[in-house]
Amino acid sequence: MEAGVAMVSRRAFLETGLAGLLTIGLLDTLVAGDAVPPAVDPILESWLRNLHDRCGDLRGGAIPATAWQSEVTALLERVPLEDLLRLIDFDRMLKVVPLPDDRATTRDPVFPPLAGLPDRADYIRRVFLMGEDRAIVPHGHRNMVSGHLVIHGRLRVRHFERLRDEPAHLILRPTIDRDSRPGSATTVSDFKDNVHWLVATSKVAATFDVIVPGLDPARPTEFMDYVDPRRAESIGDGTLRAPRLDQDEVFKRYGHTGA
Repeated sequence: MEAGVAMVSRRAFLETGLAGLLTIGLLDTLVAGDAVPPAVDPILESWLRNLHDRCGDLRGGAIPATAWQSEVTALLERVPLEDLLRLIDFDRMLKVVPLPDDRATTRDPVFPPLAGLPDRADYIRRVFLMGEDRAIVPHGHRNMVSGHLVIHGRLRVRHFERLRDEPAHLILRPTIDRDSRPGSATTVSDFKDNVHWLVATSKVAATFDVIVPGLDPARPTEFMDYVDPRRAESIGDGTLRAPRLDQDEVFKRYGHTGA
């Protein structure tokens, strides 16, 4: 394995890695740091290459989304966490990133490219940070996958199977509800655990996310289909009819409401 690491500019990363994501209300801030780490530990480099390969396999059609979910969940849960935290300069984030009162905030860490891999990644790397009782509000996605690794603090993590859509509702079945700590990961796709909701239960909590949008170029990518699971109607067999919400209402009801 080659160990040489080149530098990549913040501007180049943003231009190639974030197209189409800058208008999402939840994703309201970008990386503030200027320095790119000069080297990657060999174990973390191997992990990053595996992550790159899995995302490339998915985008290229070599594996289905559910296989990506299984493989990336396992990959996220075996990351050398301390090395990843150093790479994203997480201690600095904790010191300088202001935490909103009604939602999570984000930073997109700049990674150095790895020798032999293209500068343009097939996926987006994003850190979510939130104060206690603040939330990544309940929402689903379409035409994308994402993985979510808890890297700091504690979160109550809930997922739902998205069984079908109605004009004013999503039909859901709860699948995951757990207290998650650093090293715990979940994933989302059109086919499994599509709707999720994460609430910080410690003073500060954070996740490292991997996002692969626009899997089918012929379909639009919906990043946020907001939903109201607390006001859902039980319709039998463990399924729920949950009202859809607009962005303003979902942050009002869920951005700072506790678990």
